[in-house]
Formats: sequence, structure tokens, C-alpha cells
Amino acid sequence: MSSISNSNPIDLAAEKNRQRTTTKVIEALERLKKSGGISIQKVAKEAGISRKTLYNRPDLKAMIEEVKSLMKDTKNSKEKRGNVRSLQEERIIKLRDKVKTLQQEKQKILEQNAGLTETVFELKQEVLELQECLYQEKRITSVERK
Repeated sequence: MSSISNSNPIDLAAEKNRQRTTTKVIEALERLKKSGGISIQKVAKEAGISRKTLYNRPDLKAMIEEVKSLMKDTKNSKEKRGNVRSLQEERIIKLRDKVKTLQQEKQKILEQNAGLTETVFELKQEVLELQECLYQEKRITSVERK
């Protein structure tokens, strides 16, 4: 797990102390979660370590901030539970309105498509008629030249 070599007892002792501090902080956070407020000072006091240690260890500081954030989210979630149903109903109404609008737009587009398809057919007929006229004129011109 650790990249510390077994040959240096000082490094081994430092790593062991580091792991012990991490364990103390985790246990302190668990206890403080039950009581409510979490701060660097409270965690340091509960874990029996100095605040300086927490500030010097970004991993521990991040752990504390994460727990604080989770507790805040949980509190906000509990407060909003009563509003969840009304929010869902509001979303459903908005989505139904959106579906209705999209269906109306789809119908308009289908009508436009039908009109354009008819126009294309009529234009193709005109092109065929014009080609026929040109063919007839060409035949007449070639007969007159002979």
C-alpha cells in the first residue's frame, strides 16, 4: 500500500504516525457527525491533534470539507422534502406543455412538407412539359433546315 521501503525505520515510523492521525480524524468526524457542527477546530480537539496538523495535511482538510458539505446537503434535502412533490408536479406540467408544443410544431412541419411535396411534383411536371416543348421545337427546326 505504501511506497516507503522497509529499510528506513524513520520513514516507517512517520508513515505509521500518519496513518494513526488519519484514523483519529475519521473517528472524530464520525462522532462529530452525530452531534452536528464540524469545523477544523472541533475535529482537531475531538481527534486530539493540533489544528496545524490538519492544515498541513490537504487530504485531511479535504476529508473534513467533504463531510461538512455532505452534512449541509443532507440538511437541505430534509428541508426540501416537503417541496419535492410539488417540484415534480411542476416539472411534469412543464414537460407536458413542451410535448404539446412539439406535437403542434411537428403537425405544422408535416403540413409544410405535404405542400412542398405537391409543389415539387408540379414543378417536375412543368419541367417535363418544357422538355417536351424543346424537343418538339428542335425536331421542327431540324426538319425546316433540311
